[in-house]
Amino acid sequence: MRIKEEENSYVVEPDEAKHEGVVKIYRDNATIKLDYEKNQDFINIVKNAGYKWDGTNWGMKIINSKIQGEFKDRRIEIGNILLNNGFAVEFEKLEEAEKAIDGDYIKAPDKWVIIDTERDGDYIRMGWKTNDERMLKEALKIKYSKKINDSCVIIRLSMYNYNNILDFAQNNGFSLTKDNYYIKKAVERLKIKQHRYTPKAYIFEYFDGIKGEQEIYTDEELAMFHYEYTLEHLTDKEKAKLEYFRLFEVEATEEQIQDIKENGYNEDNGTKWIRDIQSYKN
Repeated sequence: MRIKEEENSYVVEPDEAKHEGVVKIYRDNATIKLDYEKNQDFINIVKNAGYKWDGTNWGMKIINSKIQGEFKDRRIEIGNILLNNGFAVEFEKLEEAEKAIDGDYIKAPDKWVIIDTERDGDYIRMGWKTNDERMLKEALKIKYSKKINDSCVIIRLSMYNYNNILDFAQNNGFSLTKDNYYIKKAVERLKIKQHRYTPKAYIFEYFDGIKGEQEIYTDEELAMFHYEYTLEHLTDKEKAKLEYFRLFEVEATEEQIQDIKENGYNEDNGTKWIRDIQSYKN
């Protein structure tokens, strides 16, 4: 392959040209665009690479670099693919033209983790490139997880699922550890909240007929041990009331119950327990 320097660009010609003309690769705001005449081979190649027709050009919008990778890598990648299929390609930068010849680019990640900034609270999204039924089932076993699509879940971070999230990430090749800045800050907030009301404190403070001195545990494992042990001795109705308070830190009022009944359940309110809560209060 050889590079021809044009006035404001660089054209790479393949060793064996199979198509006439030149594919122009350029950036238009957040989109990588490809300018070329109508050609079915070209269309098949770029569609397979994830490009979409916008009525004028084939393009790929880079919405999130953690999911799709960097602009320059995606430009180099599509350039390399087209060159290897016998298309001449025009680049705006010499470096990208050279790297396209060598296939020197970073592939888009197969798996990714991003902070969900569209919601209140501590949420993360975990996704993977191809549909994987096993991974989806495993991810949905994590407490407070919800399916977005077949290759993405959203999870509300909690002290009750923190270790499960990290285990899932480690076992499935996600770049997420307890040293992640966002995870560390979220856990700090959660621990402050956790120490206000530990599981045993919930039980002693909010249940009639259960006697004992209220304790606040700062050791999470010890607190969970007492929580799980005590749950074995509660009725289903008592468990329901405890679960509601654990999620909201308040007891369910008649107004809250009515609001949930009228507006339906949602991912955060734990209202699978609502009938038991209503029964318990009656």
